[in-house]
Order: sequence, then structure tokens, then C-alpha cells
Amino acid sequence: MNNQHLVRYLWRKEFEPLYRVRTKPGDWYSVIQAPDKNYHQKVRTEICKGNDQPCFTVFPQLDSYTTFCKQRFTTWEFVVEAKGGAGKFEKVKVDMPTCCSCFYKISF
Repeated sequence: MNNQHLVRYLWRKEFEPLYRVRTKPGDWYSVIQAPDKNYHQKVRTEICKGNDQPCFTVFPQLDSYTTFCKQRFTTWEFVVEAKGGAGKFEKVKVDMPTCCSCFYKISF
């Protein structure tokens, strides 16, 4: 199995326009997209398929180590439609999933 197959099973990558985002308090916002003005808001996301699941399982595992995946986030700022404002905009900060990292811990 080559590395491309390994990557495909651990996480999913996307680079698509965003239409809705949710802030930490849980509020949903509509993201402004204006393709006719060449204004696109996109983020390359990488979503763990199995957070806290074993990773690098194609390699021999040692009894003294345990591997696990963790979702990592990056804060991005987006222009969105303001709450209750017709034609008004604001900026909001949103944590987006941008990396799936493999960690290990020593088993005693």
C-alpha cells in the first residue's frame, strides 16, 4: 500500500467555497461569495475520519507505543452577512479543521 492510500483512509481534504460557518458560541452565518466580482472565500480543510483512532496502521505496531489521530484547527476570518442586516456585512472568526495529526504515546 503506498502513502496515497494511507492518506485517503485517515482524513478527507476539501477546497470548496464556504456558504455557512459556525462560530464558537454556536451562531451560524452566511458567508459572502461574489464570483461575478472574483471574490471567493475558500479554505483547504482536512477532516479526520477517525479522531482518537489509531493511525499509521499499515506499519508494524510496537507494544510500547500507541498511535492516535487528532483534529487540528486554524482560526480564519470571513466576511459574512450581518445578523438581521439586509445587505450589511461583518467579519467573524471561525475555527476550521485544517489538519489531521498522528500522535503517539508510550504504553507502560
